[in-house]
Amino acid sequence: MRNALAPIRPAALEAPGWYFGDGDLAMPVGQLLKWDLTILNQSLLTPASYKEMETPFILKDDKDSHYGLGVEVLTRSGRHIIEHSGEVGGFVAENILFPDDHAAIAVLTNQEASEAASEIAEQITPLILPSEPAATNPDAFTPLLRTILSGLQKGLIDRSLFTPDCNDYFNQQALDDYQSSLSPLGTITSVTPGRSSLRGGMTFGVYHVVFSGGTTVVVTAYIKPDGKIEQLLVVGKD
Repeated sequence: MRNALAPIRPAALEAPGWYFGDGDLAMPVGQLLKWDLTILNQSLLTPASYKEMETPFILKDDKDSHYGLGVEVLTRSGRHIIEHSGEVGGFVAENILFPDDHAAIAVLTNQEASEAASEIAEQITPLILPSEPAATNPDAFTPLLRTILSGLQKGLIDRSLFTPDCNDYFNQQALDDYQSSLSPLGTITSVTPGRSSLRGGMTFGVYHVVFSGGTTVVVTAYIKPDGKIEQLLVVGKD
C-alpha cells in the first residue's frame, strides 16, 4: 500500500475472521475467467437462477439499485454489463462480463487502494469491443475535492468533512506522506470526474487530477448520504 505518492509500504492484513463471507471467490486469474465462462454459458445453475442473480433490485422509490445477487448490473453505451471488483489487504481485483458479446475481462493487481485493475480493464475493453465514451459531466464533489487536495499538500485537513473511519486513516503518518508527495507537484490545474456508482449505501467516484508540474493522479472517494467522506485515496498513475 502507499499513502498518496509516498513510498510503497507493507499492507496491514485483515484480522482473523474478517474474510468470512468476503473471500468466497479467491483464485488465480485463469480460474476466475473459467468462473466467468460458467456464467456466460450458464453451465452450472439453471437459467432461472442466473436470471435472478442478474436482475437488479428495485428500491422503494422505484430507482434501480444496479445490484443483483452479489453482482453489479449496469448498462453502458447500450451494452449489458455484469461487474464486481474486489479488495483485501494488498490486493485489488476487477471482473467484468459482457453477456451479449460473450466476453469477459479479469484483472488482478497487488497493491491495495489502487485503480490499476479498473484502468487496465478499461484499456483492454476497446481491444475486444467498441470503445465507450468517457464521462465528462461535473459533479458537486469536484470543487470540494480540489480544496481538500490543496489542504493535504500543506498537511492540513478539515476533519469535519470526514467520517470517524476516514479521520482514523488520516493519521500523522498519512498526512506527512500526502504532504511530502503531493506538495512538489505544484498547483492543481484540473479535476475531472470519471466513473461513479452506488455501493454499500454510498456514492463511489473516481477523479483524475492534473497538477501544474504535469503529474496526473487518480482519486477515489466514497461519500455517505449525509455528505461525509468515508474514504478518500490518492493513487499514482504509474
